Amino acid sequence: MKKATPERGFTLIEVMAALAILSGVIVTSLASVNYHLEASLRAREIVTATMLGRYKAEETRLMGEQVQAEGDFGPAFEGFRWKTVKTTDEATGLKRYEIESIGPGGSIVFVMYREG
Repeated sequence: MKKATPERGFTLIEVMAALAILSGVIVTSLASVNYHLEASLRAREIVTATMLGRYKAEETRLMGEQVQAEGDFGPAFEGFRWKTVKTTDEATGLKRYEIESIGPGGSIVFVMYREG
């Protein structure tokens, strides 16, 4: 009498289950990478808008009255622009400057007071 040897290999059900698990892992990984790339881009835009706004605030501090009301940061920073609003605080007599740096990811507002 011959002993029955177990068959080697995987059944169709086992292969399909393995493929289903593998495809789930791949889809989840791709979604995670996409989310983190978008978050990185948003963070980069916010940092760029902040640095450009600080530059414009320092320029406003140095130039005072000669500041334009709005503009952009040139072709090197396409999509980023700025706006300056000057008012006088009646209680203290100080000039209040609001410098808004606007980028694709949102806007940052800097407030500065000067005598004058």
